[in-house]
Amino acid sequence: AVVVLEAGAQKVRVVDALGATHGLDAASLKWIKASLGKSKNGVVRALQPGDVLRLRSGAKDGVVTLAQIPDIAGAFVAFDPQTGGMLALSGGFDFALSKFNRAFQAQRQPGSSFKPFLYSAALENGFTLASVISDAPLVFTGQGGGNKDWKPENYAGHSYGPTRLHEALVRSQNLVSVRLIDAITPQIALNHAKLFGLPTQQWNPTLSLALGSYALTPYELAAGYMVFANGGYRVAPYFVQRVEDVNGVVLFEQPTPKFCDTCAPGEVDVAPRVVAEENIWLTNLMLRDVAHRGTGAAAGRALKRPDVAGKTGTTNEQRDAWFCGFGPGVVATAWVGYDDYHPMGRKETGGSAALPMWIDFMRVALADVPVQENKPPKGIVVAHIDPASGMVLENDAPGSIKEFFDGRHALYTTAVMSDMLPPADLFESLGDAQVTEELF
Repeated sequence: AVVVLEAGAQKVRVVDALGATHGLDAASLKWIKASLGKSKNGVVRALQPGDVLRLRSGAKDGVVTLAQIPDIAGAFVAFDPQTGGMLALSGGFDFALSKFNRAFQAQRQPGSSFKPFLYSAALENGFTLASVISDAPLVFTGQGGGNKDWKPENYAGHSYGPTRLHEALVRSQNLVSVRLIDAITPQIALNHAKLFGLPTQQWNPTLSLALGSYALTPYELAAGYMVFANGGYRVAPYFVQRVEDVNGVVLFEQPTPKFCDTCAPGEVDVAPRVVAEENIWLTNLMLRDVAHRGTGAAAGRALKRPDVAGKTGTTNEQRDAWFCGFGPGVVATAWVGYDDYHPMGRKETGGSAALPMWIDFMRVALADVPVQENKPPKGIVVAHIDPASGMVLENDAPGSIKEFFDGRHALYTTAVMSDMLPPADLFESLGDAQVTEELF
């Protein structure tokens, strides 16, 4: 803390506890610019001599930065996905100001950061990365609050037309996601999310689940993303690595979990496989693209490494902003929002409000970590497809692109769906939905 000596429109001088004086830099004055502007009576001073201010650390050359106590809140959680060990935790700005630990106690809607769990479920139930689904406007009669019609929309406010599943997650298209959960059924999506350890006990199998409508904590969401980060195993989070007495005798040490595809009955300290490695690899492929050319592309640009992946999340009226993602050995979740659920403003999305926090952390956490090769498991098959229809083509077909498929399931044989889930089944499952265009 410092005390103001002199305050004016162009100059603010302060003194610290050691008697050293400092000048506030121009950046510090931006947020009080209106109060420091000119009036007919001269300079209006928002700061008065004798005022006590909070400053940011890291001052250079006698210039310090004026810090604000923010009205907005945030939380950050990071784990080692191989062990479940907690690497970082922040439940708010200042414990002295609020004892509410948002990392553990804030029940918030995850928005689109839930979508990877849905898309993983779809890959287990007849869909592929090349599946093409309509993004046309859609209305569900009587399924909104108060029995009103529910009309989900894309964040951009417009539709993209028929879209491959791969690109739908990269662009975080809501209309595709709603059709997707309706096709596989909300109950199947809910059951699949439970495999990741998400707190589904109080959730209902509704269509809005596709858009992250059910609340959870940043801690719980980060724990769920560990399954993506470690290749499909559910690891129990922990906080204490080891306890020693005054003589250095180890009283407790957290065992390293054993990854097992088929765990023996009664075996302890195991991390069971809960999702197939082919499914996780394909989902992570989409999440890498999110972080390099999608809604989270700022991550790829800032970190300049191909092995980071993640998903943005933004709720209605920008009340919550999320970024959940991972790199080698680290999975982290950043959340920003008001405690009273006040809207943050139109531009405060997951990519603009939460992702910068995640980038700052990962820039340090991955600084000395070698880039991890994205080697596909043996069950992954590569095929050339038509980028518009998703149909499998000959390898030398003009305009074809490569796409990856799960070899456990049938490859794409038509433009709209694999043989495991015929187009008619998807159309009929819409029930009372009113579609303004054809579904596919």
